[in-house]
Amino acid sequence: MANETALKIRSDRFSSMKVTAPTAGYTAGLLTKVGSVVGAIAEAVATLASGVLIYRCEKIVVAKSVVTGNSFTVGAKVYYSSNAVYNSSTKPSGAVLCGICTVAAAVADTTVEIDLDGCLGIAS
Repeated sequence: MANETALKIRSDRFSSMKVTAPTAGYTAGLLTKVGSVVGAIAEAVATLASGVLIYRCEKIVVAKSVVTGNSFTVGAKVYYSSNAVYNSSTKPSGAVLCGICTVAAAVADTTVEIDLDGCLGIAS
């Protein structure tokens, strides 16, 4: 998958919620966790301003880690940690399940297309 920046939504079906940016603000496309939900920031948000977090989307391109072995095959589980996604064998301790891969990505790719469900990691 080509390396991309900012937010890339490839579906007209998504769910979102209003969030307040931290003192550092948010950049468009940033993958983050707000409360118990993982999502992507829709547009740049200034310090302490309101913005939109997309937490469900059938096809969305997100940042992925380029650590050794972090490639993705279609259908693989996707885990979130520290503003990027990981596969099941490279995920850091505490990583949160957030979707499945919809387009394969090589280790060197900095982005991957996924079916995002930011509520998957919520424990009951």
